[in-house]
Amino acid sequence: RIQFGWMGMPDAPCGNPATVACGWQHCLTVPCELTQRGGRLHRYPVKELKLLREKPVSPENAHIFDMELRIFCPGRLGAVSGAGRTVRYARTQAQTMRILADASSLEIFINHGETVLTTRYYPDPAARGVVLDGGTAQLWSINRMEIMDGISR
Repeated sequence: RIQFGWMGMPDAPCGNPATVACGWQHCLTVPCELTQRGGRLHRYPVKELKLLREKPVSPENAHIFDMELRIFCPGRLGAVSGAGRTVRYARTQAQTMRILADASSLEIFINHGETVLTTRYYPDPAARGVVLDGGTAQLWSINRMEIMDGISR
């Protein structure tokens, strides 16, 4: 099963004037495959999203990216901020994470979709960089034009 979710934060002001001007505020999540393992529902990006990866990027230059991590220090994942909300937490024994970050959305998939955090956020367009502590990561820039072309068809 493939799921597209509708992601929005109606209780927070929209930080994207271009979408408000077009008469809408929210967006779709990335398409995810739904599977059941160990009696639990898992949600993970469809494998085709890896085709949008461009060149590898260093953490200090990351902006719009796809990141895969191996975690060395399982514990609490915290300080994932979103406009209108201060902090979100998930108690997990994280071993792996995949993070998809766009200009106004952040989706975090822990242990191949066992735990998922999704939020809208509006970082400074000039902001760059990700701080990594307690793991190793690979990051790729994402070809956003391919995403937009796919949506407009």
